[in-house]
Amino acid sequence: MSSSPFGQENVEPSPPPTGLEIAASTAFNLCGASMMVGLLGGVSLYVCSFPATIAGVMFGDGLHFREEGWSFLSWCGSLLDRHMRWFISYVLILFLGPLCVMWILGLFGLGKIYESTRAKYGCLLSGKRYPGYLVVRLWAGALFLPFIPTIIAAIASFMMGLLIMFLLGLYALVELGRFGGLRYFVTRIAVRDGMRDALGRRRR
Repeated sequence: MSSSPFGQENVEPSPPPTGLEIAASTAFNLCGASMMVGLLGGVSLYVCSFPATIAGVMFGDGLHFREEGWSFLSWCGSLLDRHMRWFISYVLILFLGPLCVMWILGLFGLGKIYESTRAKYGCLLSGKRYPGYLVVRLWAGALFLPFIPTIIAAIASFMMGLLIMFLLGLYALVELGRFGGLRYFVTRIAVRDGMRDALGRRRR
């Protein structure tokens, strides 16, 4: 290291990683990415399972939803229910399988090499371009693909729910307009309740 005239130290760039460092970093980061995909996928399935099931039943109605786009949404919504055991096994493999692989790699001494490589170049969550980062990103994206249909169905179910609530609110506004507006509607209800109470007192 050399000192600059302003008292700041110029940090020399790290040397390029060796082939063994690239292999160790890629292997451990692939395992870490698999575990993250398993965790995120399990959470997404837990959150999206109920609305996705509703979407599968709703868009599977051939009487009202006849086009191919609706049948695709119905397939996305029913995929989780038809293959629940497969998804559970897939999440467990993604989460537990890399632990075994990392343990085996540690037995061959690659764990220490990965630690030194991570300190110099970063790792999965460091935000740096660590060795093999492109391969790790492609790997994580490919592993996350089976969860996408359930998420799509859940989003479609949520959007349909918002549309139904909007239509109900619009219908309520139209009905209020027919009754003369909100103030007239509230006054009418108050007068009706008041007359009912007065009649009840007279009967007593």
